[in-house]
Amino acid sequence: VRAMIRISLVPATGLDDVLDEVGPILTRATDRSGGRWSVVDVMDQVESGLQQLWIAFTDERIWGVVTTMFVEYSSFRRLEIVFCAGDQLKTWMRPMLDVLGHWHDDNKCTGMELVGRAGWERVLVSEGFRKTYIVMEKV
Repeated sequence: VRAMIRISLVPATGLDDVLDEVGPILTRATDRSGGRWSVVDVMDQVESGLQQLWIAFTDERIWGVVTTMFVEYSSFRRLEIVFCAGDQLKTWMRPMLDVLGHWHDDNKCTGMELVGRAGWERVLVSEGFRKTYIVMEKV
């Protein structure tokens, strides 16, 4: 990626404009959800306002897709990164996290969190995240 990466929140009214490009990228993440999510499920939640859709893009294409949602605990609010997928992650992850940090602050969250594959620890530890627990399952 040589051009400057831009990060944008996609309004629910703009989903149709990006779905052809976002859908295949997001499928990479939903396919790893063990059947918990489909792209249609995620887009329904974005359309209803339960999740937010973020894109990392240049004039040429969309490089990355992230969805977030607010999680309300009894004494604080967190911004959860629900899905993250794309190409050239190292070129857009830092700008994405910077924008999400502002979104987090503007919405009075006390932190960011995510549940994901073990490889995310390697990517996010340098961004101030730490592993606090793991999720295991037997189906």
